[in-house]
Amino acid sequence: MNTLSPTPPMRRRGVLLVELLMYLALLLMFSTLAFQTFHRARQQSADIQRQSREISLALRAGERWRADVRQATLAPEWIPSAWRKATVLRLTTPTGHIDYFFEGSRVWRKVGDAPKEKILFNVKSSKMIDDSRGSVPALRWELEIKTQSGRRAQTQPLFTFLAVPNSQSIQ
Repeated sequence: MNTLSPTPPMRRRGVLLVELLMYLALLLMFSTLAFQTFHRARQQSADIQRQSREISLALRAGERWRADVRQATLAPEWIPSAWRKATVLRLTTPTGHIDYFFEGSRVWRKVGDAPKEKILFNVKSSKMIDDSRGSVPALRWELEIKTQSGRRAQTQPLFTFLAVPNSQSIQ
């Protein structure tokens, strides 16, 4: 046995408290980043769902408006309304009058004497325009949905619907 050689250094067992705190800090940092990413993804998913729902409602409202215009038996009337602070588009159909108007941030539809019905909400602008082309009467509806304030929109929700009344019944 060689007694002159130094004893081997002692092997270190366990971790120091400083190392443990450092591992905990790294774990906290990575979990915070993961949570922020998860929260941002959930928020974007909710925004996409909300926006797709609004787009779907706008498309359904536009198709309903086009169907009402096609049923018109008389030329459309533009009626100024002081108490609504809006111009009302009146369509005369075989079943009676159908009124469309934009008030506040909502688009309303009123059939005859029935109560008005909200067909769209969260609307930035809505214009129903006489767009006759030569002898063909036509109407155009330009619609813009509001984007959520403070956020950059992924899509610009702009719509244009064009409809031609039934030309055989228009006088």
